[in-house]
Amino acid sequence: MSTSSTHHACHHPVRDVAIVALSATVSCLVAAVIVMTLDGGPLAVISGSGATFVASFTIGMTVLGHFRHV
Repeated sequence: MSTSSTHHACHHPVRDVAIVALSATVSCLVAAVIVMTLDGGPLAVISGSGATFVASFTIGMTVLGHFRHV
């Protein structure tokens, strides 16, 4: 193995965004189940799960952005 070879990191931005989106979707579904368990109405379920999705996706993309700069 040559000592002068360079290692190139392979970046998969679509894969990373898909992972963040799927994680946000799972947290959204968990939030919906929790609100339904607490006898929340349909509007409460939709708004609670939607807010959870937006928050989880935003946090995930922020963390992903910080990992990109490291």
